[in-house]
Parts: sequence; structure tokens; C-alpha cells
Amino acid sequence: MKAGPGIPRLGGTRVDSISALTLAWRAAASRGRLDRVIQRLLVLQIGVTAAVALVCVIYQLRFALSALCGGGIGITATAAAALCVARTKGLSPGGLLGAQVLAELVKFGVTLGLFVVTFLAYEAVAVGPLFIAYAATLGAYGLAMLGKH
Repeated sequence: MKAGPGIPRLGGTRVDSISALTLAWRAAASRGRLDRVIQRLLVLQIGVTAAVALVCVIYQLRFALSALCGGGIGITATAAAALCVARTKGLSPGGLLGAQVLAELVKFGVTLGLFVVTFLAYEAVAVGPLFIAYAATLGAYGLAMLGKH
């Protein structure tokens, strides 16, 4: 098959999008870049959680504690997914895809479980600050990707 505008070539070999993703993933992981992106993401999530909690403490301590719970849920879910992704060294493209799907399922399960625990264990939870801080941790994904590559 000839390389066209949508089919990149690498060293004379046709590279489809999965192969290109696999090559990029392995290159990033081998140089530790992936670890730095995950670290940057977690630090940003901690920072935005602290910022939301500081704003909330102006109004009520309960709001700040709720914000810390919401941010903690996002941070914990990200860390759990990162642990799944960190095990992907040497996998085929299908294996990488499977690991990513597993990481997302783990992240979803951890998020859901921690929200349930929060609502059951903390009766005075302020829902607004809880979800605002959680949403802020999700917004940190975009900020983490803006850093140097």
C-alpha cells in the first residue's frame, strides 16, 4: 500500500495510527516522559484541590472539607489509573489498548466507590464544593498536557 497523506511512513514502512501511538507511547515511557506527565498531573490536581479548598474555607470549613474530599477522589482515581498504565512496558498495540481500557475502568470504579463512601460517611458533605473540586481535578488533565514535552 502506498503512503498517502493519511498514511505516515517510518523508515520506509507504513505506520498506521495504532502503531504510531504504540511507538510514541514506548518512546515516551522509555525516556521517563510518561512518568513526568503523570507526576505533573498529580501535582496539578493537588494544587487545584488546595486552591478550591482555600476559597471554600472563606465561607465555611464544611465547604473546604467537602472540596478536599472531591479533589481527593479525583487524585486517587488518577493515581489508580496511572498504576494500571505504568505496567504497559513491552505490550503490543492491542495490549496497550487493553491496558488503557482497564485503567479507565479502574478509574471509574475508584471514582464511583469513593463518591459512595463519601456520601455514606460524611453526612454534612456540601455537594457543590465536592463536585467543583472533583471537576477541577479533571480540568488538570488539560493543563498537564500543556507542559513541555
